[in-house]
Amino acid sequence: MAIRSAYCYDKQMGIIKETKTLYDFTKGIKRLKAGDDIERNKAKKYIQNLVQEQGGLYLKILQYMGTQNDDFSEIAYEDITGISSVDVKKIVKEVFPEFDGEISDESYAASIGQVNRGQIGSEDVAIKIRYPKIKDVLEDQLRLIKLIPS
Repeated sequence: MAIRSAYCYDKQMGIIKETKTLYDFTKGIKRLKAGDDIERNKAKKYIQNLVQEQGGLYLKILQYMGTQNDDFSEIAYEDITGISSVDVKKIVKEVFPEFDGEISDESYAASIGQVNRGQIGSEDVAIKIRYPKIKDVLEDQLRLIKLIPS
């Protein structure tokens, strides 16, 4: 019984933490849209850090909002630094030891990972790497969404 209680407590704390994060995220979005330059820069930095840490739904939201606002697009697509190209190459070699293609250092943020360009022979390929622990992050984010009244 104590193990189940601890599990429930951890899940509840995850939801509480995620609720605060969502609240701070929406506050940051509002400050980014309206406010002086100092306030917008602080909001941009906060959102960049959050998206870099959490990814998942926050990045998806920014990508969607970026279709209508260049500030959001810049954060969602240009300002995210993900897994280093050295680590991407190590991961690819671990998962596909026979890989003999090239992997570009340039990467693009995705909601659950990142995409790097690559080449195998004369064929261009996309290599998508999932962020570490993204499954747990998404589970917390989706659990929170289920609590929001429709």
